[in-house]
Amino acid sequence: MIAPIITIKNNAAITNSRHVSDYFGKAHRSVTAKIEALLKDLPVSHAYFHAGVYKHPDTGDQLHTCYDVTRDGFTLLAMGFTGKKALGFKLQYIQQFNVMEEMLKAPVKEQPKTETMVPLSVVANHMIVLIVFNIGS
Repeated sequence: MIAPIITIKNNAAITNSRHVSDYFGKAHRSVTAKIEALLKDLPVSHAYFHAGVYKHPDTGDQLHTCYDVTRDGFTLLAMGFTGKKALGFKLQYIQQFNVMEEMLKAPVKEQPKTETMVPLSVVANHMIVLIVFNIGS
């Protein structure tokens, strides 16, 4: 798998804990345990993870917990992972943060005030961050 599967739900890009576990090669129960540990420490106002259930074909009608994961939730979760893919994710995140920092440090030429959208591809080649700059203000 090149990247976790991303879907749009309620106008937000999300993935699922099952896709995250497949992508990073981790047992799903380990991923859900990490999410649940994060949920204990996160302020309630942060909606990075949304619990749900699914049926696994090997367990019949038994329901298993899974989580929809927002982009920020994915970043928070993946930063705690170890392994080659997790390291690659962290390095790409750092690289894109450095690119953004250089863009912000660059001198801005006097121009009429306009909004410019600058897409930056980031994190594990699967999500796009869109940054809006107000130029000339």
